[in-house]
Amino acid sequence: MHEAGEKGGLVRIAEDIHVQVGPRGESNQGIITTDAGAVLIDNYVRYYTPLMESLGKLRQSFIRFVVNTHNDMDHFSANFFFRRRGATILSSEWSRAQIGRMMREPYWVEELKKRNPDLAHEVTRPEELIPHLGIHDRASLDLDGETAELSYMGHGHSPGDLTVYLQQRRVLFAGDLVFVRQHGRLKTADIQGLLNILNKLAGMPITAIVPGHGEPVVGSEASEAVAIYRDYISILQCRVSDMFNNGRTLDAIKADFKGWKYESWGRSHLFPVCLEHVYKDVVWRSRFS
Repeated sequence: MHEAGEKGGLVRIAEDIHVQVGPRGESNQGIITTDAGAVLIDNYVRYYTPLMESLGKLRQSFIRFVVNTHNDMDHFSANFFFRRRGATILSSEWSRAQIGRMMREPYWVEELKKRNPDLAHEVTRPEELIPHLGIHDRASLDLDGETAELSYMGHGHSPGDLTVYLQQRRVLFAGDLVFVRQHGRLKTADIQGLLNILNKLAGMPITAIVPGHGEPVVGSEASEAVAIYRDYISILQCRVSDMFNNGRTLDAIKADFKGWKYESWGRSHLFPVCLEHVYKDVVWRSRFS
């Protein structure tokens, strides 16, 4: 893994486009700088301080828009800080509704506080984390003449997946629809839905991709990163399905799922959970076959 992927930190991928890369595969935070203020794509309260330090280096004191690509806490849990500073927060309508439900439940509020105990006292009004606007299909932002296309992709990694695409420069912020050399939990994924979405993303012209987890990829390898993750998901679905159809239990599948080409990816401790959710998806789909 490169140093940015191991330690995290600010990475420039194009003029006025940066990524606060999460250390050791934690979630990424995209930063698009404009004369009218910055656009922040995803945020995680655990890494609020280094994010603010990076915004300071970029001389961005005003956040104009915040986009949450879905409703996992490592993608929206610092919303309240930016809302207080005047940012407009956007997500898919599904994620907006789900964040609203979460922030009305004491369990999730306490979980959020645990992500950064030093800042827990700042969570005084949980409703401040709820996005202002929910996108049902598509929306566009005009960023100093450059168009950012926000697209609700449907149920892939989660039911509320949203992407951000800078049309002129072909930069894609994919959220957790794409991981780069990192395992994830896939705890709310629709596996076939995710594959369908990855097929769509694979057909897009891109010169850079920012995954939800893992290092950004710039240049000719950007499209390849989508194809690799599609292959990763496809292999999981096929192998788990074959093993299930041969009568293997979940424990047996976990024990025997060895020696595949993506085994060395980062955050290996999450892979058993990933397998469990792929297994659940396969079992559910078997009821309709």
